[in-house]
Amino acid sequence: MNTIWLGFSQKLLKVDRYIKKSFTYQAIEKTFAIILPFIIIGSLSMALSSSVFSKQGFFNQIYDISSWLPYEDVIKKVLEIINTVTMNFIAIMTAFLSAKYMTRSFKKDEQIAGFTGAIGMLVLNYNLASFTSDSNQETFLMQDLGIRGIFISLILGVFVGYIFKWFSPRNKQEKVDQYTFISRGVGGLLPLAIVLGILIGLTLLASMINQMGVNGLFYSLFRLTEIKSKHLIITILFLAFFNSILSGIGISGPLGIMQGGLDDTSIVSNLSYALKHGTSFGVPFPISIHTIYDSFGSFGGTGMTMSLIIAILVASKNKNSRKIAKFSIIPSFVNINFPLMFGLPVILNPILMIPFIISPIVSMLIGYFFIYFKWMPPAVYNLPRTTPAPLMAFLGTNGHWSALFVSGIVLVVTVLIYIPFVKLNNQAALIDGGDLDEK
Repeated sequence: MNTIWLGFSQKLLKVDRYIKKSFTYQAIEKTFAIILPFIIIGSLSMALSSSVFSKQGFFNQIYDISSWLPYEDVIKKVLEIINTVTMNFIAIMTAFLSAKYMTRSFKKDEQIAGFTGAIGMLVLNYNLASFTSDSNQETFLMQDLGIRGIFISLILGVFVGYIFKWFSPRNKQEKVDQYTFISRGVGGLLPLAIVLGILIGLTLLASMINQMGVNGLFYSLFRLTEIKSKHLIITILFLAFFNSILSGIGISGPLGIMQGGLDDTSIVSNLSYALKHGTSFGVPFPISIHTIYDSFGSFGGTGMTMSLIIAILVASKNKNSRKIAKFSIIPSFVNINFPLMFGLPVILNPILMIPFIISPIVSMLIGYFFIYFKWMPPAVYNLPRTTPAPLMAFLGTNGHWSALFVSGIVLVVTVLIYIPFVKLNNQAALIDGGDLDEK
């Protein structure tokens, strides 16, 4: 067994090294490093705002914080401001930085390229519906300038980098005078015009199909309506597998888009049965997204990243990883995992992607096993999305202790799945010159 793992881990390290040597990955890695502080602060403000100061928040509903905390509305507004100026515009920062670093690798004008990327992201998210005289719609599609737009912004940054590589003159070490400044600006005209022309064309084409913009049209590819299946658990496992892969390459939240059509009927029917009979044993839909994925497959967010945090704190000696894990504890507690995704990073990391995909599947199978044999009732009660994930099944079954026991098993098993890959990621960090604790 050790021989098999040794051979597999060595191949995985080679793949990891191959990816990290590419110009594209290096540009993306530098981009993540710069946006990380904004991600951490934004995630912390989002966690507090959504769980403590929102009326639908888990802690607000339990402790009725809105009724007794002084200046609660002021604190909420401050958190909303922080969240808006960090997370809601993060895709524009990402487009600027990825274009800048991609272009730098080609020894072209990185500053003009960076601004081209940022402006290009605004073009892709221009709301053409705002042109109509009787419309009060916003000028830009704001929902796609935040986390949801990061994948498109990375692609845009790489695209801008190659356009500048092909269509702009190479930077020369010239004496800095007015002619150099003029020639620098003129040199950026052609690639800027090409990028704007292509992006405006894409925006116009997208508007002929829908009003969601290029990014919204991209996400619509992952929108599924109600799915009928005799073996629903297979469908749920596939969706979780698909969801983890997409999240692992930076496409945020596809399962959330799919979820509504799959689960609306089952949630209402299950809840009605439980209220009528006083128990969730025997509900008409014991297997659903809510009873399987929400309850057992997303501790800390997509990929069971709460287990990754614990695995890092238990088994990792990499100082940077431990710092990111500590910063991620509070957001992860309410199922927000952005600091981990961009800080380690998990995104585009071939080593961590494996347990990121496997862990939700294993955890859901454990939950399914106990529900199928009726050793545990399915979770049917609606809970805030900010409910700490290990408590989701327990509270969703109206406090059935077997659900808490199963959640504990799931957490332990998925931590054990992550630990060898965390250690392997340490080896990769050493190869790349990462720091380890001296202890």
